Amino acid sequence: WQSVSEFLNQIAKKGLSVNFATLAGYSNIRRSLTRMAWRDLTEKEIKTAMALITAAIQDGAVGCSVNLNDFQIRKIPKFEIAELIKIIAKTRSVLALRLSDRSENAAADLEEIIALAQEHKVNLEINRFQPLKNEAVESQKIRKIIEAAGLNHQINFDCALAETAVLEPRFFLPPPFNQSDRRTILNSLAEKEWLEKIAKNFRNFDAEKITIRRAPTPLTFLNNQSLKTFSKNHGLTAVQGFVKLLKMTNGDIGFFYRNIDQKILRETALSPYSLIAAGDARNSSADFFEIASAANWPIEKTIAKLTGQPARKYR
Repeated sequence: WQSVSEFLNQIAKKGLSVNFATLAGYSNIRRSLTRMAWRDLTEKEIKTAMALITAAIQDGAVGCSVNLNDFQIRKIPKFEIAELIKIIAKTRSVLALRLSDRSENAAADLEEIIALAQEHKVNLEINRFQPLKNEAVESQKIRKIIEAAGLNHQINFDCALAETAVLEPRFFLPPPFNQSDRRTILNSLAEKEWLEKIAKNFRNFDAEKITIRRAPTPLTFLNNQSLKTFSKNHGLTAVQGFVKLLKMTNGDIGFFYRNIDQKILRETALSPYSLIAAGDARNSSADFFEIASAANWPIEKTIAKLTGQPARKYR
């Protein structure tokens, strides 16, 4: 298949027993236009990107997804997001936005985006809300911003009910490397000055709660091993082990971090403005039944939250 309509036709032929909808991925469209380069789009490219998003929605996509955690997307200019919001408003679809894991300015950025969404009356969803303990203040700000906006507008957030966050290496790096491309990060590892800054920043994290994931072949045997164990086995400190992993894999590795603030997450899951739809839907549903039961929710209310609310959002 080469288009959303062709993709949906393939799905229809196979037949599904559950509700199904798809979003047009802005990251993929943008990458195809820039050929993976890290730069602003030209005026012509913006028009092309908006035309492709419009065509995808007309073909049957229920909206567009934007991942600000994607390295090539996280620094896109606000006017580009504004153009995208105008298209979403015009097509009366949904904008699903994932904030960056490094959330130093996430609350302020979110307020700007919500203001644009409200101005154009756009149906907005914030994806994969996962409050980390070391960023609890920022997470609470984000939650309050969304709930306040949701009182008078179609704004929701999608709660990812999980014990661990899935993170890229740059999450554990200090500025400016947490906003840099892989080559820049790897080059910095050869400089003593930057290694010292990385080591200082790493004190904010608990190596025992960091687990290796997505190690490339032939290093897949490292998957699910804690960073603390890996470092100890090699006679290294945690930060030295982290740096060694980046060098061994050329930066092509990911991590699990067991540091999600479960109290904030559970409170947020019960919010009338949250959707329970991120990650493994089966596990999220089971986890939410447990949370709702502890809050003395009737079974009818729990099921409506899991099924009716997302259906209304993406109707």
